[in-house]
Amino acid sequence: MYANGIERPERAMHRMADSFRALGDPERLRVLHVLHRYGEITDEALAAHSGLSLDRVTEHLRVLGSAGLVRSEPRDGVPAHALDSYGLLDLMATMNAHLDPRTARPSKPRQQRRANGHLVALGGV
Repeated sequence: MYANGIERPERAMHRMADSFRALGDPERLRVLHVLHRYGEITDEALAAHSGLSLDRVTEHLRVLGSAGLVRSEPRDGVPAHALDSYGLLDLMATMNAHLDPRTARPSKPRQQRRANGHLVALGGV
């Protein structure tokens, strides 16, 4: 970090790469979706709602927590997990800081992309 409190670009790039690696797994995206839908939730409830084993949920929470995307805190002696709004906003701000509006060109919306001349609707998470 620089003396003025601004993060060095190299460090920001490493943090962003860690976040993208964490987001690059469909099971982790499922975990994030469940956390978004249900808010703060325990390991067992997260496993039940995601359809993943408790061991898989625990590993995904570790990776997502290391990337700053999920926070975990004990509630009545039981770990509870939630999306980390600050981590998600930080990732978005870092990405936004690397976009140059003079050179960035938006692509066609995903729903309008064409394959073999036909409109293809691509689904989300």
